[in-house]
Amino acid sequence: MSVFTFLQRIFSALFPYRTQTLLILLGLLLEMGFTGSVPMSFKFLIDNAIIPRDGQVLFLILGLLAGGVVLVSIAGLARDYLYAKICAALLIDLRDRLFSHLQRLSFGFYSRTAAGDVLARFSTDLAAVENAITMAIPWAILPALDALFSTFLLFTLDWRLALISTLVFPLSLLGPRIFAPRASAASYERKQRESHVLTAVQENLDAHAVVKALG
Repeated sequence: MSVFTFLQRIFSALFPYRTQTLLILLGLLLEMGFTGSVPMSFKFLIDNAIIPRDGQVLFLILGLLAGGVVLVSIAGLARDYLYAKICAALLIDLRDRLFSHLQRLSFGFYSRTAAGDVLARFSTDLAAVENAITMAIPWAILPALDALFSTFLLFTLDWRLALISTLVFPLSLLGPRIFAPRASAASYERKQRESHVLTAVQENLDAHAVVKALG
């Protein structure tokens, strides 16, 4: 499965929680805007407050920065709470859908599929999905928004320097393009081996009396 297919399925699963997702997005935009505006505030702090020795402007800028820190912190806590709530609800939905799907499968499926493979879907696979959803904000969404907003600010300051900095973007895509297929194949192989281990453990536990009897 490609990254875009995975994201498409995640977004479709998040559609019932679109209101909470929109609030999370607003919190991300607020944090992104504040993080990007802090370096710009130093410019106004030096040019309009420190150099002209204007104490009123100095306290105004520092007060705005302090208020922004408090506001962003509160918004971040609310965002993390909503995100954790959505992640829990989404995993419950996935487990319910997976369990309901298992009830509709034929006897042939269970005759050719080991129980460990089915158990792996509920344990390691869903744990991987949970980890991907949990790490989406700090490792994917927020850095991407920060990069876009910082590039926009850089264009407003010096478009020539901004054009040079945008050359990094194509280079940053080469790594995932090269290593993502290998990582996906290795991850799939790992999941297969984990299912084999679960199958061996489950069969051993189900036949524990036979194992004891035969030594």
